[in-house]
Amino acid sequence: MEFNKQLCASILGISMVVAHIVLLWYLWTVFGSVEAENKSVYVAEIATPLTGAFALTVVKWVIDTQGKITSKKTVGVTLVIILILLTFALYGALIYGPHQYQIGSWQPDDLNRFFVFVETGIGGMFGLLFNDMFDKE
Repeated sequence: MEFNKQLCASILGISMVVAHIVLLWYLWTVFGSVEAENKSVYVAEIATPLTGAFALTVVKWVIDTQGKITSKKTVGVTLVIILILLTFALYGALIYGPHQYQIGSWQPDDLNRFFVFVETGIGGMFGLLFNDMFDKE
């Protein structure tokens, strides 16, 4: 079973941009405001650079392709499964961490370390996939 690479990239790209816009809005609203109750939570600052890189990669690719699916290149089911697993792992982790903090299970340092781990670990894997998925073809 094979899937059109550009179509998969389009779905992944739209999903990542929307999720990261929502995530950054939430993080900056809850943890990044001047009135935030705890100034030692830096999750908004941790997430912003990687989010910016993801979004810029997708936007640049959309500009390059003009949003058209023109390639006949395909990807296998294994790559699609890995993309789905990483996407749900990232989204789940980015919901889980702030939830643990808000219910009082984690201290600010726990949340900060968790975000660094998630953004570098899973984000690094996404970086490798993005490098391949968002080419000009």
